[in-house]
Amino acid sequence: SFHILFAMVAIVLISTFETSLWHRLISPVPNPQIWLSLVVYTFLYRTRMEALLIVYVPSLIIFTQTTQPLGFLLLAQTLLFFIVIFIKNRIFIPGSFYFGVLYAISVFLFQFLLFLFAWVFEIKMTSSPQVWKWIIQSILAFMMSP
Repeated sequence: SFHILFAMVAIVLISTFETSLWHRLISPVPNPQIWLSLVVYTFLYRTRMEALLIVYVPSLIIFTQTTQPLGFLLLAQTLLFFIVIFIKNRIFIPGSFYFGVLYAISVFLFQFLLFLFAWVFEIKMTSSPQVWKWIIQSILAFMMSP
């Protein structure tokens, strides 16, 4: 239970850092969603109940720091959970390279899912996705994963 509590607090602190200080310290570079690394780690190496707790509880605080609706965040993280578990059940290679690749894919998919939900469910949908920003975030996520 200590690991779950520590992970939740760490996710909230890291997401707070990313939303408040990242753009002031490293202005033109998009943030690599570092908090998502803890979520992906929990998906890979903890039980499914712990993983679902990591999805739902920190999202209640993270959604206050973003413009995304809570439903979009929860749905995107839940779908990401199922995708990561599916990949883990098919191919699992313990190590930092596997984690880095899965983390980078998760960052890209998370942004894509948020765009897809906004495009489908919102009245004023976004017309142009920021695909280059997503790619840069995924590359940075892979580089920061170790």
